[in-house]
Amino acid sequence: KQIFNKRRTNKIKKEIFPVQLKDMTLADPPQRIPSKQYFGLAQQITDNISPKLFTYKQITVLDLSNNPSLCEIPEDIQHLRALKTLRLNSCSISQLPLTMLSLNNLDSLELNKNKFSQFFPVVDLSLVVMESLTHLSLNSNQFTSVPPICKRMPRLKQLHLHMNRLTDVSELCRPAY
Repeated sequence: KQIFNKRRTNKIKKEIFPVQLKDMTLADPPQRIPSKQYFGLAQQITDNISPKLFTYKQITVLDLSNNPSLCEIPEDIQHLRALKTLRLNSCSISQLPLTMLSLNNLDSLELNKNKFSQFFPVVDLSLVVMESLTHLSLNSNQFTSVPPICKRMPRLKQLHLHMNRLTDVSELCRPAY
């Protein structure tokens, strides 16, 4: 006796699981993203990210993990104003564009297994605040100290720095409020 109807199971999978774009590069993203606002392109980028991706302003979760050919994030990421979670694990990224600072709703940022030794290009940190970020995962990168920008994340509750080359953690000391 079959417990699940195969047609019903496939419908549930389409509703719950992220958009999968097998056999498609990001040079040609889909015409329409499902209303679930989750866009997953893990292991699917073979070239640069198409600017078309950044026209989908309703995306709240973007997963670009496991794309070793991905070396940089375009400045156009600033157009994803609704973005709450960004996953860039296991790519080849070494720094983020300054335009990411305008993502005021970004709550969770996963940058594990990349080539980071700093976050952003050298900037005046007094101008930088990542107000809404509560979760930051930087495991398995090339940091030798805690990124100074972490002091500019007032809501940060989780900071993951496993498997880095940390020799100085003094940036973790916050002044009393």
